Amino acid sequence: MTSADFRRVRFSAPDVVEVLEADPLEPGPGEVLVRSHVIGICGSDLHALAGAHPFIDLPCDPGHEVAGEVVRVGAGVEGFAPGQRVLVEPNLVCGTCHYCREGRYNICENLLVFGCQTAGAMTDEFVIRVDRLHAVPDGMSDEAAALVEPMATATRAVRVAGGDLTGQRVAILGAGSIGLLTMWAAK
Repeated sequence: MTSADFRRVRFSAPDVVEVLEADPLEPGPGEVLVRSHVIGICGSDLHALAGAHPFIDLPCDPGHEVAGEVVRVGAGVEGFAPGQRVLVEPNLVCGTCHYCREGRYNICENLLVFGCQTAGAMTDEFVIRVDRLHAVPDGMSDEAAALVEPMATATRAVRVAGGDLTGQRVAILGAGSIGLLTMWAAK
């Protein structure tokens, strides 16, 4: 792929979306080059595009809800091979802070989110650390795989609310993607 063939979406200013030519990428040690197949548009992406997200500065290269295919693996990568379908766990954690050492990496002191504070998957191909990838099971569509990340948010909300909600009344405020997925998880 030449740079004329490689495209990246950028939110360059409030309400300004650009499709830019970019240089092809190569995975480094412990990294994987992934070709994007399906990329979800998250509410966070929409807030960032409006210039109204408190944790995402413009310009940004969005895309954290993604299913794709491994193109190449970097040195030392095991368990993934070209052609394999993958999805991304977008929290880029340090692994060394107090919270990461306790296994509470969701509140990592140095947390960055792929596609929010770093270049994301709304591109033809992207590079990401291998520890942020999960294999897509056979029989799962790319569309369903791209929904794993927002569904994880909904599932966590149900777990925090008490887990098994059978026979319970549940109030969900908002009927956006996360609200609808939370309703599904609660059922």
